[in-house]
Amino acid sequence: WFCREVADIHLMRAALVGAPSIVPDAELNSAQAPKIGLCRTYEWDQADEDCQAAVLAAAKNLEAAGAEVVDVTLPPSFADLVESQKRVMAQNAARDLAFEYHQHRDRMSRHIIALIEEGQSVDFAIYQQDVAATEAGRGALHAIFDQVDVLLCPSAPGEAPKGLDGTGDPIFNRLWTLLGNPCVNLPGHIGGNGLPVGVQAVGAMGQDEALLAHCRWMEQRII
Repeated sequence: WFCREVADIHLMRAALVGAPSIVPDAELNSAQAPKIGLCRTYEWDQADEDCQAAVLAAAKNLEAAGAEVVDVTLPPSFADLVESQKRVMAQNAARDLAFEYHQHRDRMSRHIIALIEEGQSVDFAIYQQDVAATEAGRGALHAIFDQVDVLLCPSAPGEAPKGLDGTGDPIFNRLWTLLGNPCVNLPGHIGGNGLPVGVQAVGAMGQDEALLAHCRWMEQRII
C-alpha cells in the first residue's frame, strides 16, 4: 500500500481485514521510543551509497530523538535465505499457475512464464530444504525480536530505476517476504538524482499493530 502517512494504513487494514479504521491520535502518539535493531542484512553490499547513507542517517536521527539503537547481526544461516525465497516463490508459482500455464500460456507475460519455468526446474528435495530453512529462520527471528522492537534495514538498493519496465531489484524485500514479517517503508532521504530513498522498518511476525505504532513514532523523527 502507498499511503500519505502511517495513520492512513489503518484505513487500508480496515477494508481488508476488518481492523479498526480509526485509531485515536492519542493512541497513535502515545507510543514510547522503540528499541531499534540496525540490521544491515547480508545483502548490504548490494545497496548503493544513497541507500546506505539513508539507513545510517535514519538510525542516527532516531537515536538522537530518544530511541535506543543497537546493531543486530542475523545468524549465518540467513545468508542463503534470499536464494531460498527465489526458489520457493518460483516453485509455488509453477504449482499454483499450472492450469494457466498449460491452457493459456499465450496470454501470460514473459516474466510470469519465466518464473513458472524456473519453478518447474526446482528439485523438490531442495524445495523441502528451503521450507525447513524458512521455519528455522522464523525461530531465530523470534529470539531477535525478544531483544528489539523493530529492525531498521534497507528497503531497496537505491533510487527507483529509470523507465517503466520494472520497479527495480526486490533484493531487500525477499528475506522478509519469505519469513512473513510485516514491513513498512519510511521516506526521508533524497538520492543523487533527486529521487526519494526510504528505509525499511520490520516487525515481528503477526505484530502488525505494534509495527505501525513504532513507525508512527519513527516517521515523525526520522529526518
